[in-house]
Amino acid sequence: MSYLAHQPGGLTDNAFETNPDSSSRSRNWFKVDWNLAALNFDYEINSNTKLNSRFFGLIASRNSLGYLDRIDRIDPMAERNLISGMFQNIGNETRLIHLYEPIKLPWAFVLGIRAYRGANNSIQGNANSENGPDFYFIGQQTNIDSSYAIESNYQFPSFNFSAFAEHIFNLSSKLSITPGLRYEFISTSANGNYREKQEDLAGNIIYDTIYQVNKRQERGFIIGGIGINYKLSNQVEIYTNFSQNYRSINFADMQITNPNFKIDPILKDERGFNADIGFRGQLENKIYFDFSAFSLYYNNRIGTTLEVDPLLANTFQFRTNISESRTLGVEMMIEADWFKILSTKIKSNRLTTFVNFAYNNALYINSDQPAYQNKKVELVPPVVLKSGITLGNKSTSISYQYSYTHQHFSDATNAVAVSNSVIGIIPSYFTMDLSGKIIIKKIQLEMGINNLTNESYFTRRASGYPGPGILPSPARNYYIGLQIKL
Repeated sequence: MSYLAHQPGGLTDNAFETNPDSSSRSRNWFKVDWNLAALNFDYEINSNTKLNSRFFGLIASRNSLGYLDRIDRIDPMAERNLISGMFQNIGNETRLIHLYEPIKLPWAFVLGIRAYRGANNSIQGNANSENGPDFYFIGQQTNIDSSYAIESNYQFPSFNFSAFAEHIFNLSSKLSITPGLRYEFISTSANGNYREKQEDLAGNIIYDTIYQVNKRQERGFIIGGIGINYKLSNQVEIYTNFSQNYRSINFADMQITNPNFKIDPILKDERGFNADIGFRGQLENKIYFDFSAFSLYYNNRIGTTLEVDPLLANTFQFRTNISESRTLGVEMMIEADWFKILSTKIKSNRLTTFVNFAYNNALYINSDQPAYQNKKVELVPPVVLKSGITLGNKSTSISYQYSYTHQHFSDATNAVAVSNSVIGIIPSYFTMDLSGKIIIKKIQLEMGINNLTNESYFTRRASGYPGPGILPSPARNYYIGLQIKL
C-alpha cells in the first residue's frame, strides 16, 4: 500500500461550528509506504491433530510533514516539522490443535507460541518551508549534535515471546468450561537522543540541551482466563467469562516533541481484568439475540490530563498513569427476520432489522489526586446505539443503518474546552448510511451513501499530527464498487 494525503489540519471549536470543512494547514502532508508479507502453513498430522504456522513481516515507512503548533495560531509559513518513521519487523505464531473424547464427549486443546522482533527508527526535526510534499530534513539528520534541525532521533528495538494454552472441557452435553493461560515476555527499548529547547514569550532561548537516552524495559508475566457455557436448550445458552488483561507502553509513549503534548518519563504498563455474563441464541432461525453485562478494571490506566506550562502559561496534554479505572456496562444485540416470522412460505426474500445497544459507566477510582477521583474515563461514550434494516433477496438488497454516540470527554480532568481545542467535550452525534447491492451472474455491483443527512460531527481531538485540534469526520460521501468472479 502506498498513498499520499494532503491534510487540512485540526480546527478550533469556533472554526468547527462556523465551517467544519475549512482548513487551517495548507502545507500539511502525510505519506505511507506499507509492505506486508505473510506465509501460512497448515499440516494435518491425523484426523484429530492439526498444526498451523503463520509467518509475517513488515517493511514500511511513514512521514508526517507540516506545522504542528497550536491550531489557534496562524501558520507562519516558516520551516515545517517532519516526523519520519521506518518500520521493520518479523514474527511467527504456531498453533497445535488436538481433538479427543475421553468421556464420550468432544474435548479439545490448543498449544502455541508466538515470537516477534521489531527494529523501528523515528526521527523528528525541521523540514523545508515549501508548500508541497517534500519529505526531507534540513541539516544532518544522523547526528543531532551537528544539526539544530533535528529534535529527536531514536531506535526502538523490541522483542516479544509468548506461549499459550487453552482447553475446552465438555463436562456434559450442556456444560463446558474453557480455561486458558498465556505467558508473555516483552522487551522494549528506546535508544537515541533528543533536544529540549525552551523559549520565552519574546522568543529568547531560556535553555537548549541535548539528552542521551538508553531505555530498556523487560517484563515477563502470566495472564489467565476462564469461560463457562451452559446450554439451556439447543438454541439458547448462558455464558460467563473472566480474563486478566495487560497493555504495555508503546513507541509513541517513549518520546515525541510536540508543543501540545508531553509524556510522563516514568510511564508504566497497565494491568487489569474483565468479566462478563450473559445469554445468547436464536429462535427457529428467525430471531437472534445476545444480552450481556460486563465489568472492566485497569490499574495505573494510561490517560491524558490537562496541564499548564509554568513558564509560558500554555495548556497542554500530559500522558501519564492516571489511577485505577473501572467500567460497568451492558450490551444488547437483537436481529429479526420478519418474513420468516410472518410466513414460513417466503424463503427467497428477507426483511431483517437489528438493534445494537451499549451502556458504559466508566470512572476513575481510588485516585490520590482529587482532580481525577470519580471523573469519567476519556473516550468512553456512555451510550452507543446502532440500528438498521435490510430488504433483499439473493440478487438484490438495500440496507439502511442509523448510529448514535452520546457525548463524552477527551481527557481525564473532563475539561469542557480549552483554547487550543486539543481536549474538551466530544458532542453527541448521529449518522445514517444507505447501501445497495445487485448481483447478475458473476458480476456484483455495490453502491452506497455514507452520512446520508450530511451531519457535521467529530470523533477525535488530536494533540499532534494530523491536528492539532478537532478532526472533522467526513461529510456526505458516495462510493461504488464492481466485482467480477472468474
